[in-house]
Amino acid sequence: MTGNKTDDSARTLGMTGTKWEIFVSAVNLFSKNGYSNVSISDITSALNIKPASMYNYFGSKDELLSEIYSFCQQHFDNITNNIDNLSALVPTTPPHQIFEKYLSFFGDEIYGLGLYELMPKILKIILQASNHDKRARKLITILYYDYPQIYLKPIIQQLLDEDGIEPIDIDLFLVLYCSLELSSSQTHGSQLAPTGEAWKKSRTLLFSLIQEKY
Repeated sequence: MTGNKTDDSARTLGMTGTKWEIFVSAVNLFSKNGYSNVSISDITSALNIKPASMYNYFGSKDELLSEIYSFCQQHFDNITNNIDNLSALVPTTPPHQIFEKYLSFFGDEIYGLGLYELMPKILKIILQASNHDKRARKLITILYYDYPQIYLKPIIQQLLDEDGIEPIDIDLFLVLYCSLELSSSQTHGSQLAPTGEAWKKSRTLLFSLIQEKY
């Protein structure tokens, strides 16, 4: 989980050095054992540092959890800032190429920044915490429901308006899309979790429901 891409992403999102190492240690342990079953001592022991050292960077375990939430949303916000550019491609680009570019923002672009192993663990933590933490529930709504409504729905609607695709129930399609993304995150780390290749294939299959006009 180290390397230039990971380090660059950490710096972009405001964490370097020991703070980043503590953050990664917490993510690994929270996702594996559950937030309530992990102590500050567990987090710091994995790094061979004293528990008191953590307080130089995080005031409490809950503050560390809040940092995980913020890291996730900021990272997705950084990616989605580029999606508005896709609308400009609609008049001149085949729909399937537009959807491929859209999916890359939430796939290769996210996990290709050195966070391929880390981000699924972060999403798993957020989903686990949603049972008792309203901050996590709010973030799930943003990631899995609001983002598709804000960024994907207008693209499909524009393709319909431009007569580039066959008629489709956009709202139903978004329900299917959100369900696929949510289920993939929920099963992370279990035997039911799809491989990266299977995940890409399932998304490609879903988007094949949108038929281009020739």
